[in-house]
Amino acid sequence: MKGKIIISTAIVSIALLMASCKKDAPGGQAEYKQPQLPATSYDYAALSKRLPANLINVTNDKATLGRVLFYDKTLSVNNFIACGSCHVQQMGFADGRQFSEGFELLNTPRNSPAIINAGAMRKYFWDARASTGLKDMVLMPVQNHLEMGIQNLKYVEAKLAAIPYYAPLFKKAFGSEEVTESKVREALANFLASVVTADNKFDKWSNSGQTTHFTALEKQGLELFNSLHCRNCHNLEISNTSWSSERMANIGLDMEYKDNGAFDVGGWGKGVFKTPSLRNIALSAPYMHDGRFNTLEEVVDHYNSGIVKHSNLDWSLTNANLEYMNSQLPTDKHRSIIGSSNDPAKLSLTDNEKTALVAFLKSLTDYSMISNPAYSDPFNY
Repeated sequence: MKGKIIISTAIVSIALLMASCKKDAPGGQAEYKQPQLPATSYDYAALSKRLPANLINVTNDKATLGRVLFYDKTLSVNNFIACGSCHVQQMGFADGRQFSEGFELLNTPRNSPAIINAGAMRKYFWDARASTGLKDMVLMPVQNHLEMGIQNLKYVEAKLAAIPYYAPLFKKAFGSEEVTESKVREALANFLASVVTADNKFDKWSNSGQTTHFTALEKQGLELFNSLHCRNCHNLEISNTSWSSERMANIGLDMEYKDNGAFDVGGWGKGVFKTPSLRNIALSAPYMHDGRFNTLEEVVDHYNSGIVKHSNLDWSLTNANLEYMNSQLPTDKHRSIIGSSNDPAKLSLTDNEKTALVAFLKSLTDYSMISNPAYSDPFNY
């Protein structure tokens, strides 16, 4: 009897593995659809070096394999969803939804964060629950019970080993056709570390010192961005190792949070979330961890007059901090709105100033990144 049970279990496992290589769900990837790759690899190593603080030593062959893995729906339990399903190149590697859909069409509890120069980061996800490196983070969505649904990573190894196009890719990247979890991690990390945004109007200004790259309205927005000390949480410099905005903060969204953020991970207060980069921010709506704001105008309105006095409110968003910061600067109109208190800051921006801030934020779009074929879906043909 025991032997029959073992045999039955083995048959079920084989059936599941065979099924995993076929179209299992509406929109699932067809059996063995070949990725279309260039004869000569894109220069991912050079792309990665545009980010001076990159922590991954990218090679072209590993990143090429990582690109295929990133867009391969085989990495989900039913072949219905890929990493690239929730991280769309044309949307700055976000997905345009308030909450993403997982492998069973169930919504994730948080907005999908954009992929922004991930090779320089040390904290990942809204709650920073991954903080030991890109290679450790990349398969967490694969194992998530809502996102891609594979609990045992040995199953991933078996699935990939059964697909003909992976043997030469692993051979070229690692010198062996053997598929292992560690190789999958390294390949995905190589690809993600090569996805660099370093070519927006701010970068051109930063490199040349000439504000002629900005329109008059964008330049006004840049000046406001600086005078309002937005850089306290959003350092935009590509050459700065802290540019990736690894800051954790409660920004006064609610008095009582339905999602406590990093508090549930440990070591942070309630309502504390990772501060996202502003690069490509115009592409990655909706905004905040719960996608509550559909437009940049709504985001600016929140910081202008909508911050809630939560007990964990980040000090940088209080009147007391703005008073301190502005005491270091020449007198301007913004000093008049500061009071000596820990109340939420009220910026009292005019409509024109809010429009200028939004224009500047839109100028942070890197059009070369979202059109680069090296980052595109090799199965989309």
